[in-house]
Amino acid sequence: MLEISRISHSFGGLQALHDVSLVLRPGEIMGLIGPNGSGKSTLLNIISGIYPPDAGSLLFEGQEIAGHSLHRIAKSGIARTFQTPRLYQRMTVQDNLQAARTAISAPRGDSIDEALAPDTLLEMAGLTESAHTRADRLSLPEQRRLELIRTQTTNPKLVLLDEPAGGMTPAETMDVAQLIKALVRPGQSWIVIEHKMDLIGALCERVAVLDFGRVIADGDRRQVFADPAVIEAYLGSEEAG
Repeated sequence: MLEISRISHSFGGLQALHDVSLVLRPGEIMGLIGPNGSGKSTLLNIISGIYPPDAGSLLFEGQEIAGHSLHRIAKSGIARTFQTPRLYQRMTVQDNLQAARTAISAPRGDSIDEALAPDTLLEMAGLTESAHTRADRLSLPEQRRLELIRTQTTNPKLVLLDEPAGGMTPAETMDVAQLIKALVRPGQSWIVIEHKMDLIGALCERVAVLDFGRVIADGDRRQVFADPAVIEAYLGSEEAG
């Protein structure tokens, strides 16, 4: 589905990513973890077209997308969320879903027709009664659920989540995990950035770890969580236990 090959990126003198290589298979949900500032969000921003890489290759279904515009990449079948929900705040919940679908539908043709219906998505997220409520009047958990279901309006092949449970309670975090599980469609791949290991554990069998812009571990979640380098760099002995 996605082949990340030797991606590097700098902000001035700061090397955010250095020679990052990862392969994501169709239907795989991969957790991407690491300390703050390790380059996780930068990598998602490069995949989704916000930043071009300084070096390296990004093959999405065998086609090079490195340096393509965000809009072109979205049309190719990649959707994402952000650390802070980016919604059309003065539009209703229902209109937020329709706007995303309309923006991508023309070039993707019939594949959009296979996406879940807005009413179905609203019901899955518990937002049916809020369909005509403006997005800026929703609570943070509701905004996060809306952003999650909005990714599915375009029937994407790859979904990128950047801290989908940020700022949420443990119970709200598990609700998000259950919603994500319900949204995953056959053959659809996901990359999930999250600091809450309960959510990673609930969703991801595979985990990759970034530290100072480099991949220091990649593999089965249990093995990665037991890796001394990962424990030292990020988890700590108590969290790993």
